[in-house]
Amino acid sequence: LNTTAPGKLNAVETIAREMKFIRDMGAVFRRDAAAEKIIADTYARIDLIREKARDVEKPKVMILDLMSSIVVSYGRDKIAGDMAAAIGGDVPHTSAAVGMENIMEENPDVVFVVTYDEKEEEVAKIRENPAFRHLRFIQNNRLYPIPLKFVYGPQTRTIDAVGYMANRMYPGLFDFAAEYDFGVR
Repeated sequence: LNTTAPGKLNAVETIAREMKFIRDMGAVFRRDAAAEKIIADTYARIDLIREKARDVEKPKVMILDLMSSIVVSYGRDKIAGDMAAAIGGDVPHTSAAVGMENIMEENPDVVFVVTYDEKEEEVAKIRENPAFRHLRFIQNNRLYPIPLKFVYGPQTRTIDAVGYMANRMYPGLFDFAAEYDFGVR
């Protein structure tokens, strides 16, 4: 229910929806307390990031996924965009498919590129594109890989995804571990 499918292309994806999914799974498996701990810890991390980054300039953020010759943007209405916005990122409302012109027009401060199997080939395609060499994210070396597990149905990994993004959106301000231990079994 919490992942994108062709029929849900225009559905707005939110952190709240991810947390509802966790709460529902807690009810199904009679692990309500564990689900509520996951939800509370996730929102506490988001609040901590917002508070600590309150006086820091908010970066314009784009999350891209390279699919053959198409570039997919996880804009403001997709879960990755909602997570970045929740921690202070300025995430544009983009269509699902964007072109080089859209990226150039937005001129983001930070770009995350979805990677598969921990490979960074997709990042290199963006980094080496001469059309982007004058954009802020290239000039300031703010192009980062982001694992697919953080942008597609992150569920309990939402806390890890916002930590991962915060570490890169606000360098030096955060040092979140790669994986959060909720301490629930």
